[in-house]
Amino acid sequence: MGIVGVVLFAVAGLALLNGMPHFVAGSAGLVFRTPFGRYSSARTNVVWGMANFVIAIGLLFGRTAVASPTSGDIVWFVVGSLVSILLFAFRAADFFDDRSDRPADGSQESADSA
Repeated sequence: MGIVGVVLFAVAGLALLNGMPHFVAGSAGLVFRTPFGRYSSARTNVVWGMANFVIAIGLLFGRTAVASPTSGDIVWFVVGSLVSILLFAFRAADFFDDRSDRPADGSQESADSA
């Protein structure tokens, strides 16, 4: 397996596991950080999570169309996944909505504007 395979599988693992908290938070209606802003709406998070899933699936199926995955490919997929898990585990508090001036009714009116 060349360096391209290593990078593809590691990025696929990272993208797949990065999409999960965004998709779950968005599906639950929570404000959660995305690359588009600190206070991204639930809709933005669902879309960002799905985009990560599409990237991961595209990388995995694009690679396996050329050759069957080897045990080395799977190892690098797991490494990318673990990197994503560890990044989230150590920085999770920074990703959730910590504003004290949220609307009392729980709405997300200006979630994407901040």
